[in-house]
Amino acid sequence: MRHQSPECKLVVAPWTSTGWSCSVLHLDCAQRQIAGARQDIEDVLALVERQILTKLVLRNCVALVIPDILCQLNKLRGIETVNSTLVEWPMTAALTSSLHPFMVSVHFRDTNLTASNFAGLLHTDLPPRMATIGFMMSNISALPDDVGDLWAGRFTHRFRMEQTLIGHLPPSLGRLRIKHLWLTRNRLLKELPDDAFMNASFERVWLSGSALQRLPRSIGHTLKLREVFAEHTDVENLPPWLQQWHEQHVSNGHVLVSLFGSAYCTRPDRQSTLCATDMGTAELSGSID
Repeated sequence: MRHQSPECKLVVAPWTSTGWSCSVLHLDCAQRQIAGARQDIEDVLALVERQILTKLVLRNCVALVIPDILCQLNKLRGIETVNSTLVEWPMTAALTSSLHPFMVSVHFRDTNLTASNFAGLLHTDLPPRMATIGFMMSNISALPDDVGDLWAGRFTHRFRMEQTLIGHLPPSLGRLRIKHLWLTRNRLLKELPDDAFMNASFERVWLSGSALQRLPRSIGHTLKLREVFAEHTDVENLPPWLQQWHEQHVSNGHVLVSLFGSAYCTRPDRQSTLCATDMGTAELSGSID
């Protein structure tokens, strides 16, 4: 291609290229003076070499609609929305196993949306490598009750809801094979379903900065668990699983756990090692990968 957009953050240049030879595209609606309507986005993506694009970032879109051309971007590995309002992600632009075999992650950062806006993700045929979904600084307030049934077995690494308006997590989330669970800074989230994660096998559980009043009765198998943070929460009591896990590992230093700033740390009988240091986990995660 003779011309490259400054929105292309990683340029590759095969000799046969006739479109933008762009592997990572940051499409900025404000810079382009578009709202993010279906045709707005489609017109830009039509200029890109579809077999080259691996990551798509859509930012500053006041009325974003994911276009059907997404189904032609077969090499995509990641999609992210930033500082936008998602109006619709229709099923006609769905991420699927056959059309997006390399897709790994979807992130909504500083994005206004509701579960009814992203039908293109709420189905049972997600890409087989799909490992991460994240909602960060979003006004999303609920997930469908059957979300775990739809996504069962797909997410094998990370699930993040950070600084959202979520007040309830559907028990079906326990069907996801999550290793890293981030639920930080959710000011309306007061509890987790007691039995939802009884079959889980987490490596990290970050709950800090949320309104949690108690931890669930079960967190599943703790053999691989290495981090538990519930800093700056209203949690006052330790469930048996946390006490046992902490006692087993406190001497070897191979695990990290802190309830610094929680209601538990005001108790006279608190374990001082759980309250000694603010690990900073009530802040938003810096990385979204």
